[in-house]
Amino acid sequence: MWFGNFFKKEDPLIAALKKHHKELFKIYLKIAVLVNKNKLDKIPPKLNVFYYKYKQHIIYEDNYFYAKLNEIYKNNMEKKVFIRNKREEMDVITKAVESFIRAYPDVNHIRDNLGAFRQEFQKIGAVLKSRVDFEESELYVLYK
Repeated sequence: MWFGNFFKKEDPLIAALKKHHKELFKIYLKIAVLVNKNKLDKIPPKLNVFYYKYKQHIIYEDNYFYAKLNEIYKNNMEKKVFIRNKREEMDVITKAVESFIRAYPDVNHIRDNLGAFRQEFQKIGAVLKSRVDFEESELYVLYK
């Protein structure tokens, strides 16, 4: 039947990864509201939650998604190189997120560097949005 794939259910791993993305952006947007309302004292706990969820997602992605892609494409050198490059790109993003979180461990660090915090926070959001868009439109389709 030509419409068989149209009604095909999404793989549970891909569905879980997409759910993580939504959760991360929900937390990110809550932090953005706090920044805009200048409720700086409430930001550090939300940053910690964001970071915890982010790390959970990365671990899940590394241990399940990328491991499965490497298995699927073990005989396709072009795809293996592409997958490795995308994983390395994600490592760079993760280091940037970790650096950002370490730079602002408490409200005093945020308050004392508010301009830089706002800029870095927006940049992190833009990079993550771009990456999630790429993963969901181009990378996850490689998973079979």
